[in-house]
Amino acid sequence: MIRIPPRRTPGSALGLIPFLVPGWPTPESYAEALECLRAHEPVAYEFAVPSGGWTSRTNEVIARSLSESTRGLDELTALEGRRRPNVAVLYRDLAVELGREVLLDRLSGCFDHVMLEWEAADLEGWQSACNARDLGLVRTLDGLTLTEEEVRRLSDAASKSCIVYLTCATATGGTSIGGPELREAAERLRALSPDLFIMAGFGIRTAEQVRALASIGALDAVAIGTALLERMPLGVGAVERYFSALAAAAQSPLTGSHVRRRS
Repeated sequence: MIRIPPRRTPGSALGLIPFLVPGWPTPESYAEALECLRAHEPVAYEFAVPSGGWTSRTNEVIARSLSESTRGLDELTALEGRRRPNVAVLYRDLAVELGREVLLDRLSGCFDHVMLEWEAADLEGWQSACNARDLGLVRTLDGLTLTEEEVRRLSDAASKSCIVYLTCATATGGTSIGGPELREAAERLRALSPDLFIMAGFGIRTAEQVRALASIGALDAVAIGTALLERMPLGVGAVERYFSALAAAAQSPLTGSHVRRRS
């Protein structure tokens, strides 16, 4: 069964989803950081599946960590597959090397969703292959230029309670320029289906950004990637200080200190 991250309820905190490269910068420091993050109860995890073949969406920080990670697919599914809900972020080289069917077979049962780092020409083929294996396919949309055609094409996927990832920068680690456009995009998608899990990412680095996004009631969560990876080599203390600040900022400003737990 696909595990959908818990939807945000009125008055609850904005969810946080850490993006991690398994085993990086070292297996020991990674394990310590992962336990630190777990204590903050992320609504889900994004685990990059180490591979080459990334596009211009991936910045130097993520590319370097992917290149230096020594964790293979078998180890990743055995270890990270236990932390759920979760998303396996796929890069093109591994999909080409193993083939879509074999790769998804190996992820099935350990991961709940997959996200493609590249723009796949046969996205509907990926959707069908994921459906057949009880995997969700994260649909990535530009949160600043969402079109009516994109909303229309998403209608069928919405019935499957998929995750929609709204980007608010041109690349990971870029400058987030969300705001009114991102709010409008999230609200249009929420009107499309109350079951969608709507998250935002790309360029979200600061507590101030998280606090602003927490005011968008239609948004369920934000992904934190590059800024988190930058702190991983600094030790678990740096990770704890950073993520604690984000968690505090994620509390909904609409309700002050009275935050309801998620259902």
